[in-house]
Amino acid sequence: MKSSDASNSCLATDFRWARRGILFALLAMILKSPAHAETPEELAKFIFEQNDEARLKLDKISFKFTEQFSVQGGTKLDHPIVINGEYKQAAPQSWGHISQKTQTTDDPASIKVDTTVLYVGERTSGRWDVGTINPNGFEHADVAEPSRREHALVYSQLQASSLWAGFGTESSSASQFKEQMKLSEACSLRWHAERIKNNDGHELYLVKRFSKAHRGPEPDLLCWFDPNAGFLLTRMQFRTSGENLVDETTVTPAMDENSKIWYPAAVEQTRYLPGGGVSAASSFKVDEIRFDPEFGPKQFTADSLGLPNGAKLLRLSADETIVTTLKQTEDGLKVISRQPMHRAADSPVPAGL
Repeated sequence: MKSSDASNSCLATDFRWARRGILFALLAMILKSPAHAETPEELAKFIFEQNDEARLKLDKISFKFTEQFSVQGGTKLDHPIVINGEYKQAAPQSWGHISQKTQTTDDPASIKVDTTVLYVGERTSGRWDVGTINPNGFEHADVAEPSRREHALVYSQLQASSLWAGFGTESSSASQFKEQMKLSEACSLRWHAERIKNNDGHELYLVKRFSKAHRGPEPDLLCWFDPNAGFLLTRMQFRTSGENLVDETTVTPAMDENSKIWYPAAVEQTRYLPGGGVSAASSFKVDEIRFDPEFGPKQFTADSLGLPNGAKLLRLSADETIVTTLKQTEDGLKVISRQPMHRAADSPVPAGL
């Protein structure tokens, strides 16, 4: 065989393999595309699955945020409640530092700042309202492994962050819509998804939920997803019968330049009164975010709470309240004493605290 023929033969073989690779790639795209979803309900399921995949990319994350509450109980606040916080997560472990500033009058003396540090570790969980002598903590490795209830108390607060609004998992009346879809028949729910375009010609997916409890032909829940922004939830409305808007969430997506991961950069949430008007309004924005960061070995332990010497950690059980007195050392927290509350009240302060 001539060298030119051999070369042409190799090129033809390479072309066939390249073409085969392209065909496989196209087939994979078709199988994973919304077009493969045959019915409006199957399309809704596909969109939720893509949204879940986007959520998993935030399993290891660190971010700082600012949140403001401008309306509460139907009253516009002259001085909004401001929360500055930081969260770190290596799922299922989480840690948070939250400072809430409130001001009741124009007098600076009315300013009050409450700070809480809390975490959920692999085997322990805890919370400290900074400044209290008896932290509402649920653990220390010396005490016992915390119960599922104790973990839930801390974890639920950490997950209340508005960052998760882009995944339909924030603490709102519509927070369980993805779980509800799995139980559609039992809950008498019906889902419908369609491809739409907004006023700017931007392609979105609109998912509607129809509930038997919601009288009339209109949906009670509407969710807009952006396929070009990681399938994040960009808008959500919850309505009652009579087309009354109960609450509305608007999410502004952004992409991290380093990881190319989409995340909710800003969230606006509004709840409405039955007769009209605003019941509550809040805004949330991410100030700083890192994906896949490295955490120290004590990040998700009691050492991360920053407890002072002599702090007493309370563990509430069905039988009695256990008080653990702690001391900070170069090696971390050290347990000085551990006893039931009725005995701890009569005990002298351990030496060295």
